[in-house]
This record gives sequence, C-alpha cells and structure tokens, in this order.
Amino acid sequence: MNVLLFAFALLVCQISPLAGILWPPRCYRKVDVGTCDAVKLKWFYEPISRQCKMFVYSGCGGNWNRFRTEKGCLQTCHMTSQPELSCSAKPDPGNCKAYRPMWYFDAEVGYCRGFVYGGCGGNRNTYPNCRACMSRCTNYNPHLMCQYLEFEFFKKFIAGKLIVTPPRVPTATQFPPVQPVTAGAQPAPVTREAQPTRGTQPTPVNGYTPVWRAAVPSGVRSALRVQDTLVKSSG
Repeated sequence: MNVLLFAFALLVCQISPLAGILWPPRCYRKVDVGTCDAVKLKWFYEPISRQCKMFVYSGCGGNWNRFRTEKGCLQTCHMTSQPELSCSAKPDPGNCKAYRPMWYFDAEVGYCRGFVYGGCGGNRNTYPNCRACMSRCTNYNPHLMCQYLEFEFFKKFIAGKLIVTPPRVPTATQFPPVQPVTAGAQPAPVTREAQPTRGTQPTPVNGYTPVWRAAVPSGVRSALRVQDTLVKSSG
C-alpha cells in the first residue's frame, strides 16, 4: 500500500505544473536576514514577482535563499545560463544624444544612482526615478533614502555638472576630430532638453537630517527605520 501511495505521489509531482515552478526549493524560502549584526549585501529570489532583489544579510543564520550576485540568483532560480540583469548591469547611456535624468541600481554600494541617459538604447538597469529603481532591486523602504538621493542628483543635474558619457558607436564609426579653439572664441552653447524641477530638500527632523549612508546601516532588517537614517546636521 505504501509503495502504491509513493508511486502515485511521484506521478502527481511529475505531471503537476507546480513541479517546475517550485524548483529548486531554496528559491521559494522566505528571505531571512539572519541573527547577527553585520551588514552584507546579498540577493534573494522573490517568487511572486519572479525577480531577484538585494537585501541586507546580518552575517549568520538565515536560509539558502541567499546569493552573492544577481546573476547567480537568476541562474539558479530561473535556470538560465545567460540571464538579463536588471539591477547589476553597468549604466548604459544608450546611443542617442539626449540629456535625460534616469536611475540605475549600483550593486556595489546597494542603492540607486542618477545618471544621464541619451534617450534610446541602453539596458534593463534603467529606471525613470529613484523609487522605481529601489523598489525593483531591493526590499528596502525607499522613501527616506530617495528623498536625499534625488535632491543631491538633481542639484548637480540642473547645474549641468554631470559628466555625459559619450554614446556608444559602431567600431567603424569615428568621432570627428576636435577642432582647435581660436583665442578669444566662445564655445558653442550646449542644447539640452527641458530640465526637471529640483526635488525638495529633506526636511530636518528634531535637528537631524535624513541621509542614505553608503550601504545599509547596521540593524536594518526588512524595512528602513527612521532612527537608522538620521545623522547629525553639519550645520
């Protein structure tokens, strides 16, 4: 009787559509930060969205739904050898010449950064704003950190202080030679698209200003606590 039950269960697993969806099992464990106080940036697989996201691992404990890189997470849980990286690909300005503010996730530091996008081409690690970027690539609460990051980015963007990466061009195509500038001649003005309104500066709270420190502060778990993102105002 037991043999028949085992054979029936095995047959159900083989024909059930869930058999392929729920494999490998490690990818369907709830993300677990562990029980220590270290700050280690790791990746976990989110079954509902079928995406890999970054989280802060405490350094001990936890479970096997934890990966060193986004690529390793996708290769294991999507079982594909060449996954498309949405959160760890290097920022790509594309092959056009616009001057648009966009955001990419910097997997080395664990948060999103603004960059100048050319308007076409590029890769999947390109987002319209900080909150969309952070929500896609992490399980952090993006509100406080994006308030600060957007203010700092648009301050430089509006001032025109961002370095524009030259667009990618085919190998056979060469940039025209740089013409020498005649003494006293003024350089031609750079034409840019309409620039967005500068974001609102973070409002001080009890004499403290919220900032997003490099990587996630110690003690952060699934959500960012206000007291962990406050540092004394410099004046």
